[in-house]
Amino acid sequence: MSLFTPGIQVAILLFQDLVQLKSFEVTADAFELLKVLLMGHGVLAAKFIQNNYAAFVCHFNLLLQSNNYVTCRESIRLLGELLLQRENFSIMMSYISDRENLKILMNLLRCKRKRIQIEAFHLFKVVLQVQLMSHHGG
Repeated sequence: MSLFTPGIQVAILLFQDLVQLKSFEVTADAFELLKVLLMGHGVLAAKFIQNNYAAFVCHFNLLLQSNNYVTCRESIRLLGELLLQRENFSIMMSYISDRENLKILMNLLRCKRKRIQIEAFHLFKVVLQVQLMSHHGG
């Protein structure tokens, strides 16, 4: 039995709720809490994500594909910050190595909402830079 089983259940419920929320204030507060949990405890969060990678990415990608503007935009921002944390290097490499994840990011670049396009572009720049560096041994 995994140490994180109850935690992943709570995270999944939180992700599902975030995708459904319509209230800007509630969604913004929920993302702030999620950011504190994932960014404020880097080593613990990295271990949690690594141990539950498939479920975490599956549900995070749902947030990225949400029709809710705030959910989508904040998800892109949080993903960018999360992947750039030193503790999450292996998570970042796994995430950007998956073609399905890259397809989601590319589709966000095509979004009609300019701010989402801009946030997706910033994240995509990081992904491309890391991939170029890894292919050239840098």
